[in-house]
Amino acid sequence: MRIFITLCSWIVAATAAAQALELSDAELRVSDHVLLTGSLRVSVLAPLADTNAVVLDLRGSDEEGVAASVRAIEAARIERISMPLGRVMPDPSEVARFTSVLDATTASGQPLIVQCSSGNRAGMLWAAYLIDTGTTPEAALQAVDPIVTKEPAREAILGYGGGE
Repeated sequence: MRIFITLCSWIVAATAAAQALELSDAELRVSDHVLLTGSLRVSVLAPLADTNAVVLDLRGSDEEGVAASVRAIEAARIERISMPLGRVMPDPSEVARFTSVLDATTASGQPLIVQCSSGNRAGMLWAAYLIDTGTTPEAALQAVDPIVTKEPAREAILGYGGGE
């Protein structure tokens, strides 16, 4: 009986994890090879298996869904880079690290998926990158408007001073 209950508990947990990966609050393709996303969906990962894709994960290891996401990424044989960001605009060193990853994946033609839990941090990071490369905050916000849905994130983008 105890084994049956443990097995049922595991099945329920595995099913919930799989369903969490199938849902995405937001996705936004910002270039030919860069996708910003909230929670990753398995349907996004499966076609990228063996393509040298890179997932830049902005979530902390203690956030909900991270463990299941890491397992799915590993199962798809996709490189994962952990770069936890707070729920505030990234600082210049974080934007510089992102720029290094972006430059490397662009040079090698690797698809890059920038993931957080809802899409807001991914959008803020992309907006900060745009601002640091000469885009106005207003235009940067417009570029990420579909994925940055939280008002504090939108206000942070407009107030971002970048690496000045």
